[in-house]
Order: sequence, then C-alpha cells, then structure tokens
Amino acid sequence: MFEQLLAGAVALVCAALLLRLALGPEKRQRWDRTWRRVFDRVRALGPWAVRNWRMVGSRGSAQRQADQAIRRARNGKPAVERTGNVIRPRSFRGDDSDKPPTLH
Repeated sequence: MFEQLLAGAVALVCAALLLRLALGPEKRQRWDRTWRRVFDRVRALGPWAVRNWRMVGSRGSAQRQADQAIRRARNGKPAVERTGNVIRPRSFRGDDSDKPPTLH
C-alpha cells in the first residue's frame, strides 16, 4: 500500500516537472511563482501545527495547576513550625507528633 502511494507521488512529481519543461519562459515563471506560494503556505503550517499541539498538551497541566493554586488559597495558610527565621511545613515531618524536630 505504502509503496503504491509513494510510486503515485513520484509519478505526479515527474509529470509536473515534465509539464514545466514544456512551458514557455513566461508561463514557467508564473508556474514557479504559484508553486513557491503553495510551498510557503505549507511550510508556514508547520509552526502553527506545533504551537497548537503544544497548547492542547499544556492546557490540561495549566488547568490542574490553577485548580491546585485556588485550593491552596481557599484552605488558608499551611501549618508550619517557626524556629527563628526557619520555617518548616508540618507536612515535611515523617511523624504526626507535636514535638519539635531534632536539629543536628
């Protein structure tokens, strides 16, 4: 199947190049200008497609991060332990006891 598609594409390209050779100089310039515009438009689709693909992929991540930020803001300040200028969230401790952590 793939081989047949590739052979058909090659045959079309060869026919187009043969037709180009048969044209006069003015028509050949117009032919080249037309196909150059077509190829420029196709080439411009690449970055557009990549940009939209990345936007679709990052939209879910951005929504999750926004939901987490909103949830943290609604829940208020997290429980922390302050020792001088050191702030340690209680969630960093392995145990749930109320005693302060041992310092080295």
